[in-house]
Amino acid sequence: MSELEDDVRLRQLQRERNARKAAETLLESKSLELYLANQQLLQLNATLEQRVHERTQELVAARDQALEASRIKSQFIATVSHELRTPLHAVISYSEMLLEDLQGAGLAQQLQDQRKIHGAAQHLQILINELLDFTKLEAGKVDADPEAIDLDELVDNLLDTLSPLAEQNGNRLEVQLAGDAGELVSDRLKLNQCLYNLLSNACKFTERGLVRLEIRRERGTDQDWLCFAVSDNGIGMDEAQLSRLFQPFSQGDSSITRKYGGTGLGLAISRGLCELLGGTIDVSSTPGQGSCFRMRIPAVLPTHPPAPETAPLKEDHDASA
Repeated sequence: MSELEDDVRLRQLQRERNARKAAETLLESKSLELYLANQQLLQLNATLEQRVHERTQELVAARDQALEASRIKSQFIATVSHELRTPLHAVISYSEMLLEDLQGAGLAQQLQDQRKIHGAAQHLQILINELLDFTKLEAGKVDADPEAIDLDELVDNLLDTLSPLAEQNGNRLEVQLAGDAGELVSDRLKLNQCLYNLLSNACKFTERGLVRLEIRRERGTDQDWLCFAVSDNGIGMDEAQLSRLFQPFSQGDSSITRKYGGTGLGLAISRGLCELLGGTIDVSSTPGQGSCFRMRIPAVLPTHPPAPETAPLKEDHDASA
């Protein structure tokens, strides 16, 4: 009986040794697999880091190239615009002199032709001014110069300037200034240019309709705001046109550009100037019913010291669309 028990114990021990050996072999195999997998992972990680580094360098280089291209483009546009303005000023000046001479001589037909030349030169001046404004905004070379603004005077100047443009399309121009509008401290020239751009666009895209400017004060917990709403009952815009509205060199669609002309910079400039004044511009529109642009700026714009390279828009030209 003892020999049988010993034999059983020996077999049991042998099975345990075999099982332990098999487990050790399996463990070594799995450990090797894990080691190899870990080495592959480390290699992939190193490769991925290298690829990320290379891609980052490529993106940085592409960004630098894009910035340099944008700088060169802006510099080129500014240079060409300045070069065009010099002879254009001469054309406009001599054109005005000829208008006076022809009017005094009573030459009706020649006077009509000369007015067309003068009008074309003025239109070209507006386009060149828009390019100059846009390049300055894009380069960050425009600062705000806050001052107290007389809203009644601002409205009168806008009406005097825009009334002839409204009459060209048989439009009626109205201004509603709230009695509690109060004081406004902002950059007068830039605010005037924003409103001129919005109102001139409304007059251009409306025929025998109503163009209205509403000005009111909005009370806030931290500060007050001046709200300007420019509405019309003109051609209006759909969602696709609205999505492209404030993009530089873009209008609602190509047919609008062909029919109404323009560089497509007026609204982009207006948004840039409005943001410079600490405000925002939004728009709502319905095709065939008209549009409404709402501009909101702080009632008091904080004063910031101008940068040395800053060149105010007034130094180059008056506000234009």
